[in-house]
Amino acid sequence: MSEHPPTLLTVCLRPVHEEETCYHVDEALTTADITYRLIRQQVERVSLEGAAPFVITHLEKRLVFALHAPLDPKVIEKLALLVTTGLILVFAVKGEIVLGSEEGVINNYELYEEWNIQLPRISTRSVLYRLEPIGMGTPQVECLTSYISRLAEAHCVFPGILMRKLIAPFVRDSSVYKDNWQAMDVKHGRQIGSLNGTLLQSTVAVHSFAALTQQHALRFLTLQIWKEVFPYHTLLHPVRVWCPVCLEEWRTTGKVIYDPLLWIFRVVTHCTRHQCMLSTHCPQRGCEREVPWLAWSSFRGNIIKARYSALSSNTTSMEDYS
Repeated sequence: MSEHPPTLLTVCLRPVHEEETCYHVDEALTTADITYRLIRQQVERVSLEGAAPFVITHLEKRLVFALHAPLDPKVIEKLALLVTTGLILVFAVKGEIVLGSEEGVINNYELYEEWNIQLPRISTRSVLYRLEPIGMGTPQVECLTSYISRLAEAHCVFPGILMRKLIAPFVRDSSVYKDNWQAMDVKHGRQIGSLNGTLLQSTVAVHSFAALTQQHALRFLTLQIWKEVFPYHTLLHPVRVWCPVCLEEWRTTGKVIYDPLLWIFRVVTHCTRHQCMLSTHCPQRGCEREVPWLAWSSFRGNIIKARYSALSSNTTSMEDYS
């Protein structure tokens, strides 16, 4: 003969009364020699009935106990007394109970699928896209000016527009770096390369973009963590340098084109992958101008100040990108 499933006792109460209620329920069941275990508990906000047209809600906790013996009338009487005293809002039984000298089955409570009605936690919204830096944690991590260029492209604006219309006002209105807001303007192209370095200008940029993108590890796109190690004098290339083989390789394989942080070091003159010398001038014949790390209208993989692409010998006028 198969065993009957355990009797389920469900008790609904206010969370503030849980400790006292559990004490009385335990006393009632233990006195009746009924062993039990708590199998489910849930807190939810429910509306108070009969309060229309007003909506009044309160927190209600539901405890479900599995009893290993039928429930007898004395226990039911004690539970009913807890309802009258206000410790229990309501209780329900499903399973075997003792009715006088006989046993019966009561089923006045249906168990339904348990739903979690709490709203999911939503992360803080960012002002700018939460663009992931390239190569984070590797020797090929991108530099901050490269990240800014990609971020501007993701928003379909020039980096100069992004820096002047959003970053500079953000810094100006901040309480920490408000005296350095003019340093965020890219009109001084040669000085903008210091965003990748160890000076205060880099700190301001990292703070601003971290706040606006919710990317809080952007300091690793600069040399800030090394500012106590490296002297700033002659540390950085004053103008942009690049490996034309890397750029062409990334372009033909469909990878994202960017500037690794490694290229900003003045002592780095050759590509560590291809062993070729890094370029410093526009490859377009007749141009051959130097290019800042971040120009007003920089595009990924393009030598903007020279207004021609550095990706191949078939250069393209910047007007074609407008």
